Amino acid sequence: MTNKFRETIEKISKEKNPTPLNSEEDFKARRQVSEDMAQAKREYAVKSFNSQVSASKVILNSR
Repeated sequence: MTNKFRETIEKISKEKNPTPLNSEEDFKARRQVSEDMAQAKREYAVKSFNSQVSASKVILNSR
């Protein structure tokens, strides 16, 4: 990137978001979102596994 282009991008981003992107509270917010997403994925995996186990039990019991 040219310096002029980089300066323009930095100027626009400062106007739209006056706090720096690597601020402490931004970092905490992003980490919280990551933890929430990981928790949701774990819960989905457990539900999916449990439904597969239930389906397997039904199949085995029907034989």
